[in-house]
Amino acid sequence: MMSTPPGWVVGCLGGNLAKQRTGAAALALPAEVEADHEHDHGHSHGAQIVPANAKEAAFLSLIYRTFRENDELKTAYQTLLGQTVKALLRCLEERDPYTYGHSMRVMSYAMLIARGANLKESDLRNLEVSAMFHDIGKVGIPDCVLLKPGRLNADEAKVIMQHPTKSAEILGIIDAFKNAVPGARHHHERMDGEGYPDKLTGTQIPLASRIILVADTFDAMTSTRPYRKALPVEVAYAELERYSGSQFDPEFVKVFLQEHKKLTLRLTPEEAADVLKKAA
Repeated sequence: MMSTPPGWVVGCLGGNLAKQRTGAAALALPAEVEADHEHDHGHSHGAQIVPANAKEAAFLSLIYRTFRENDELKTAYQTLLGQTVKALLRCLEERDPYTYGHSMRVMSYAMLIARGANLKESDLRNLEVSAMFHDIGKVGIPDCVLLKPGRLNADEAKVIMQHPTKSAEILGIIDAFKNAVPGARHHHERMDGEGYPDKLTGTQIPLASRIILVADTFDAMTSTRPYRKALPVEVAYAELERYSGSQFDPEFVKVFLQEHKKLTLRLTPEEAADVLKKAA
């Protein structure tokens, strides 16, 4: 069954809602409201300013209730967003278990690259969503193509190449994921402009997409499929280096090789997989 998604979901792309509590202590709260606040949160904020009259007390009480209602809405939003992520992941898992597992590994590799490259927090969160759902569009690909046990012919390849735009369309429906849409849409673009869907080149390609392509390709090469066996890790390393600059962003290839080799040198495969899972 599907594992619980990482704990990023609350704050992804919209700010860390769990940390954005607005303190009512800055207001001059009536004594009974302050007491209620202390009861709810288990602490006092010190000296209280007594309102001058009943109107002021009522006004401050209204403001305090508004803050509390906002907190409740934020909690509800957090819960809904988490449920949305779980639902999308479950949908992907039910549609194609391989694509689900692949997406989780790509997310882990992408985050390994991002942390090695010291990306800022907002980029990390956008990347995480983009990587996790980069292949969600495959739910719209016919079984005869998606689940074909052999290699695709030219017409079938054109069909499968529609999945990045489908992924972008699905993510674009969710307001909280809109900043992750470009990363998903362009994860098959190449540095030399020979990728798809828009034939972008170099830094025209979103940063998240350039990272995902390295992670995506490495996992594809090192995974066994019905039509071929997994390549040894060293061979996959060599392929990334071979196409660095033409297909892949050289900087992110360099970071990935550096960070992934650190894991494989000092850890068993099981330990490395556990580290990657936690990093995501």
